[in-house]
Amino acid sequence: LKVLEPEGSPSLCLLKLMGEKGCTVTELSDFLQAMEHTEVLQLLSPPGIKITINPESKAVLAGQFVKLCCRATGHPFVQYQWFKMNKEIPNGNTSELIFNA
Repeated sequence: LKVLEPEGSPSLCLLKLMGEKGCTVTELSDFLQAMEHTEVLQLLSPPGIKITINPESKAVLAGQFVKLCCRATGHPFVQYQWFKMNKEIPNGNTSELIFNA
């Protein structure tokens, strides 16, 4: 097996050689696309964030509790941050936000 040799796997050898030659990730991407290895390109540029549940507008009376929910998927994982008037809400880093209106 090539993996057991001192220089490592064929992929590692290729990346090392490309680094020595000064090749960029863009050149690698173009090369892989020309060879129709598009499944590998997903590793170079993972899919973006996809919002699966958007927060809904709610009308409540002053003093009532409000629960807002947002869900998203992404690679490798999604982080949340809620804002009010363009300012981060303290501890607002989960997919749900509950507050007193």
